[in-house]
Amino acid sequence: MGKSKKSPEATTLIDYIDRQAQKWNLRVEYKTESSITVWTSPFIGIHIRFWIEKNDLFYFDFYCRTSSWHYNGERTDLHDAFSLFFAIYLKRLSICTTKIVSILNPATDSDSEIYGNYIIPIQIDPSLIDIKTLDRKRLDDLVGSLFTFEKYIWREYNGCPCKECKERLGYTFDYRWEGVNVKQFEKLKSIIGFNERVNYIERTLPTWFYYRNFKNQISVIESAEIIEFISALAVSDEKKLEGINGDLVQSLNFCHFFELKTKRKIFKHFKSLEGIEPTILFLENKIIGIGEKYILSIDRECGFNEFKTEREKVRERHNAEFDMLFQPSKLVWAPIVKDEVFENLIKDLLEREPNVSRVRKLAHTRERDAGVDLVAEWHIPKGVVEPGEDPYVKLNVIVQCKAYKSGVGKSDVQDIRDTVEHRNYDGYFLATSSYTKMSLSDHLDKLRVSGKLWIDWWTSSEIEERLRKHENLIRKYRHILSFETS
Repeated sequence: MGKSKKSPEATTLIDYIDRQAQKWNLRVEYKTESSITVWTSPFIGIHIRFWIEKNDLFYFDFYCRTSSWHYNGERTDLHDAFSLFFAIYLKRLSICTTKIVSILNPATDSDSEIYGNYIIPIQIDPSLIDIKTLDRKRLDDLVGSLFTFEKYIWREYNGCPCKECKERLGYTFDYRWEGVNVKQFEKLKSIIGFNERVNYIERTLPTWFYYRNFKNQISVIESAEIIEFISALAVSDEKKLEGINGDLVQSLNFCHFFELKTKRKIFKHFKSLEGIEPTILFLENKIIGIGEKYILSIDRECGFNEFKTEREKVRERHNAEFDMLFQPSKLVWAPIVKDEVFENLIKDLLEREPNVSRVRKLAHTRERDAGVDLVAEWHIPKGVVEPGEDPYVKLNVIVQCKAYKSGVGKSDVQDIRDTVEHRNYDGYFLATSSYTKMSLSDHLDKLRVSGKLWIDWWTSSEIEERLRKHENLIRKYRHILSFETS
């Protein structure tokens, strides 16, 4: 394929982020024509990196690591708590839900220390994906979140970790392991457990008692100053559906799974800690309970992938019930299916495919970029994987949708290879409501066997097979589909 060139829009957007960072008094750490990294003050130590890949896809992630110049001693509590609070804040802004990945200390490889954290967006506001359709207001919210988050944190503590604030508030120590509240310490030991991988500390500015059991993957933070702020962030409308092994949860347009076993554990811990039921909040790999005094975080995969897995189990149960109660007949299409409606249906189906991470729709149907209706990001398993290597290849794939009553032939699609390579995509996917004629089937097979492009397609059979698994989509598109029963 030809070398990918950065569009003028990419460079313009990076310059715009630079200006917004300066407006928010953020520090620009690194900048190229297609990427920029900015960060907060060293007291919080959160960096945000923006970059633009081929086809103008927009990405961002975060990194949290404080400096020994500003905090003495080991800083596991700071990295754990700041990452957790900031991830909660991002979700409350409806920007994204994130996965927090801890980094071991490269000098010691200690398994009871957090050297730093990557904060990786997983479920993202769709307006922050493609630079051609990017919402500048939402981008401003994202850039400004670093500044506003830090302001909120130090406002709650009535001061920052500088020497002047500590003296003003009368704090006599920065941190300590000895001389901590014995009653508090023994309580957490008995509830959360104690072993050789426990890390605990009492700190001032930020002022908290922190306790983490790395073996049990549970962190507890007791901080009278911050609890009200975090509680306010956790309040949101929530939809909940009882699944097979736990609850399917939707809040702020994000999807999560609350495993029943983990739910019982968190509620048991809070009964011992405070005698109450906590407010529950989800990230992608952490479930957080918030009480009147304590914030408890337990490491569990609970994000969109787990939601999809549990939803599939619910679907299987639903289909079994349906088959027992009714006799399914054929799926019937309306005589006329509008192009845009069919594209929306394919988008909904692709978003339910296990190896598809996101799907974006291009401009209005009549303004399509030479036959490109959708772009999907596929994650394809590699044949051979080295230790520590990502087992998947990420592919950006052109999707063409053909709502035809008769078959689709080779003459009905543009030159596939030129279309893909000219736009620096990695593959081609066709979806048709009818069938592919022999000329097109042979052509697609030839392209796939050559190995130069990733190729796949759905005809009405594959589409209907998936619709039977997702009967809610039949209801959603009942103006073009009907499921006859006898």
